[in-house]
Amino acid sequence: RLSLGMQAYQPHLLGLLGRIHDFPQVAESVRLAREACLDNISLDLMFGLPGQTVADWSETLEAALSLSPRHLSCYGLIPEGGTPLKDDLDAGLLSLPEEEAERAMYDHALVTLAQHGFRQYEISNFALPGYVCRHNLGYWRQVPYLGLGAAASSMLPGCKAGCAYVRRTNPAGLDAYMAMVHRGTWETRTQETISPAEAQFETMMLGLRTTEGVSEEGFLRMHGVSLVTRYGARLSRLASSGLLAHDDGWWRLTRRGMDVQNAVLVELMDDG
Repeated sequence: RLSLGMQAYQPHLLGLLGRIHDFPQVAESVRLAREACLDNISLDLMFGLPGQTVADWSETLEAALSLSPRHLSCYGLIPEGGTPLKDDLDAGLLSLPEEEAERAMYDHALVTLAQHGFRQYEISNFALPGYVCRHNLGYWRQVPYLGLGAAASSMLPGCKAGCAYVRRTNPAGLDAYMAMVHRGTWETRTQETISPAEAQFETMMLGLRTTEGVSEEGFLRMHGVSLVTRYGARLSRLASSGLLAHDDGWWRLTRRGMDVQNAVLVELMDDG
């Protein structure tokens, strides 16, 4: 599976993001990939950009679909600190679309992609039948992974009481990473120990991103405690509010719940 960061169709929006490509180059990259027998192609797209309209977003979707991808990731812009875009936003030189406009873009993606045979399997991800990204699902299901290379991250099972798993990040510089390899030691740039309670919350946070949701059986198998025992009263309140649905041992966000996912997660967080 080859993933390409198309982001937007319009040159001025790509310029705002600091991208140096244009849509014809994306189309040419897709052509070359297929020429090399790489047909499982995914495109990353972004909405909620400064100055972007619903018509712009519609044009971006149609352009992406014209390349016949098997998978699409549609992300709402989150300005990152330290980037020129964030600096311009903070200085008032640029402004983000109104919340209603951003929601209209997201809703337009849901309708348009469904019409083209794409199934939404996660808040931001859509795939044709048989092309759901196993790599992404591994993250959302908390499958352990080992990161090899400079700045690569790992998530490994914990080996002591009070530790569900450990996150580690390798040294960012290539020289430092290679020195670590030659010494035969594992020296991490960052390391974070995740407690059982934190791991349980992450199961909810990650699982509720998917349209499949969180399985009561899977939660019990992973954590040794039932989901209803851990979150029972809060789950009931969220279901009564129309934000969560419970069906055949699975808890998942409703369509309304997906719109306010962060509010749902705040409700599930432990006090303090």
